[in-house]
Amino acid sequence: MRDRDRFWWLVVLAGVACGIASVIVPYHLVTTALTPAENQFVTDAEYRTDIAIDVALGLAFLGLGMTLVVMAIRARRHHLVRLVAFQRDADAMPLANIRTDATRVPDVTTQPLELMWRNNKVTGFLYGLIVIVQVLGILLMAGLTLFAAFETLIRSSRPLSVWKVIVHIAAIMALTALIVGIAIACVRVFPFVFGRPFGVTATDQGVDARTEFGTRVHIDWDEARLLEVVGGDANAWRRYSLYAPGKRISWAEYMERFGADYVPAHISSSEMTLREAALLNLVVARTGLPMRTFAKSLQRRPVSSDVLKRSTSVIMYLVFALILAGITAADLLIPVPPLLLLQWVSIGALAIVVLSIVIAAIWTAFARRVSSTHATPPSAGAPSLRAPGVAYILSWRPPLRRRLALVALGVCFVPNLIPAVLMMMLALGIALPGYHPQFSYEGDFTVLGRFGLAIVHGILGIVGGALIYGATITATARIGAKKDGLTIITGKRERVIAWSSVQDISWGVGSGGQFSYLVKTDVPTVQASWPAGPQTTSGDPTSHGAVPIGADELAALVAAQIDKPIRIRDGE
Repeated sequence: MRDRDRFWWLVVLAGVACGIASVIVPYHLVTTALTPAENQFVTDAEYRTDIAIDVALGLAFLGLGMTLVVMAIRARRHHLVRLVAFQRDADAMPLANIRTDATRVPDVTTQPLELMWRNNKVTGFLYGLIVIVQVLGILLMAGLTLFAAFETLIRSSRPLSVWKVIVHIAAIMALTALIVGIAIACVRVFPFVFGRPFGVTATDQGVDARTEFGTRVHIDWDEARLLEVVGGDANAWRRYSLYAPGKRISWAEYMERFGADYVPAHISSSEMTLREAALLNLVVARTGLPMRTFAKSLQRRPVSSDVLKRSTSVIMYLVFALILAGITAADLLIPVPPLLLLQWVSIGALAIVVLSIVIAAIWTAFARRVSSTHATPPSAGAPSLRAPGVAYILSWRPPLRRRLALVALGVCFVPNLIPAVLMMMLALGIALPGYHPQFSYEGDFTVLGRFGLAIVHGILGIVGGALIYGATITATARIGAKKDGLTIITGKRERVIAWSSVQDISWGVGSGGQFSYLVKTDVPTVQASWPAGPQTTSGDPTSHGAVPIGADELAALVAAQIDKPIRIRDGE
């Protein structure tokens, strides 16, 4: 079975090697170190420092080895369980709680379903530059070594022994093979680096995949044995794998973020989201395989809307306040701004934020909860989405108090950018006209701490700007509904939630004591919320011809599309 955990034994070998190195490396360094008695320039303190560094290095190797061994044991267990599940044992792997809809299976008889990606242009440029530099360096070294080996073999003034001739010929053959291998790798890698599409294509016969490096894999529908989903990473929410005898096809669930390594090829991000949902519906319907997973977060059912307990919110507030209080205390001990006025502005702004967060935590802990258990959601009819091209949009203005709170929080964070920028300018030797501050040298740890705090201040300043920008662009919130799914519109960005991925819609008391609707999707949970009751809709030009819809009608439409009633949740 071609899963990635089949190479667990290599991880074991690496762990054992690290364990051996944790003994050999410190022993070798200690035995070869010069003691104060052997070298008059080595003091006892320096010798003890070297011994401590050697011991720390040995412990680091030991910790790494133990970590690798534990990872190998876990990978071996997963590999063995997959082998059992591969034989269609239904109880071998836990089921994943990901919803699919058999009524929304696309027709691939006439037109295949393609999910193609390509390298981000910025990422591709950086990767391409790094690869070119590395390849040129390796080729230059290999070429010089090959030339030296040929010159020694041909123009040697002395006759070479048979052993040296064999060694030179072996070196020439190895270098030639290295150059050929690099050429083949470049042929496979460079098109991917510079934007060659890769991904999966579903047809009436099965699934075809083209990897980043040009390899092609095909799995017929009737030979698929296992469908697995794993937790994602920085580039994807989740990753899916379809297994067949001796073959595996994997694809990722797109996550739109700034600076993503991969972007959809020739289609928008919204269209890619819809195609991913369609592919998952198609694979489950054609193969009859339920999705399996080892990830605990994907096994649990999405919790109810009141899962964010009051105690959890209070703890999060207090932890955040404690972190900011630590940064404020560090500013008092190691001032980052070179001017006293800037220092107190930064400290005062952070102190205001800490006090505000503590007040919010106290309010959350002792505020009276409003229960909606004995209430009922408003009843409304669900409009139809059967006609082609029909789309609805709900527009409303979020509470002004909440947006002003975000703006105030951002205003308190933004001044932290000033000391961070001045500190970086001072480090680079850049000075403003008539402004030449100097820090007295107070030790290495003080300097490192000051630069670390400058980075933290810079991050806080950027977060403050993001909060102000977010509060500005959400002055009018919009949620659209069309045949494919819901669309969350934030400024100029649109995020699509396919109907097949919607798990639940509920009604109850939300933040601020206002009744609202809440839509939740598969894990990782994506939420869409809007206030309940009569709302002022808007058919502004940004709606692209969508028909205005009320909040209750939109909720009824969602409930009809997922074929589930609107659940009543208790107040949060």
